[in-house]
Amino acid sequence: MRLPAAFLCFLSLTTGRMVGGWSPVGDITEPRLQHLAQFALQSLARACAESNAISCNKLAAATFQSVMEAHTQVVSGLNYEIMAQTSAGPVTLRIYEQSWTRTLQITEAIFEEATLPTVSLDAMAFEDSLAKVQGKK
Repeated sequence: MRLPAAFLCFLSLTTGRMVGGWSPVGDITEPRLQHLAQFALQSLARACAESNAISCNKLAAATFQSVMEAHTQVVSGLNYEIMAQTSAGPVTLRIYEQSWTRTLQITEAIFEEATLPTVSLDAMAFEDSLAKVQGKK
């Protein structure tokens, strides 16, 4: 289905995000973004535990330190590109979120120039753990 250009312009103006283009995240210290990166890395580490790839083994033991840079892209949901620092070095995560279907998936993870496995994440578990961190549960 094609959306009218006027609607896309309206969406871009009202959300402050350019539809289809990558936009820098203004506040990389925002708790949801930090927790999304940490949750994704923990899930990726669990998936890496089943792999024999050297870079995957290094990441499995790594701990999250901080988000260094992040961008978002409006699609049929929201793509995140997060550059995170871990105890084993930097990792770039691409995460797709579609909140109304509770879809949350790592679509790409790059660590030490190696592409790591894609992982489907538990969106409900993410929201629950975020609520606990924010003191809402």
